Amino acid sequence: MPPGTAFGIFALVAAVAAIAFFRWLARRSARTLGMPDEGPSIATWNGGLRTRTMNATGGTARLELFDWGIRVRGRGPWRWLLPAWEAGCGELAKAQLIKFPVANPGVLMRTSSSAVPLAFVTFRGLEILDQLEARGVPVDRSVTRLRRADLESAL
Repeated sequence: MPPGTAFGIFALVAAVAAIAFFRWLARRSARTLGMPDEGPSIATWNGGLRTRTMNATGGTARLELFDWGIRVRGRGPWRWLLPAWEAGCGELAKAQLIKFPVANPGVLMRTSSSAVPLAFVTFRGLEILDQLEARGVPVDRSVTRLRRADLESAL
């Protein structure tokens, strides 16, 4: 076997393992309601996302607002690597502004029935809170500063 072939096989195995690991992490943070993937959204925002197990930079995720609630998921090539997180507006216990020390601000969303909250990282957090509040979601506009060590307990 030529030396380049062994390296190619190793690189392929490493890539497949990395993808499988990211999918496993995404499944641990996913929260889906089984809503249809397609359909008109009321509003859409691009940003990043943070969960207990995932940290995706800006532009990799999309928050979509529908009549039934919200969906956050990866966009473009990230769609199949990042978790999908859905919640009905009536399920959202709270949405609040947050700020990470070395990252953009965002909106932390929690449901009353799930231990899987989500931080959507965006500069347009106030717009999102306005839309959620108009649909009866309790919102907190005061900025909560989160450190990396706080991420586990806050999320």
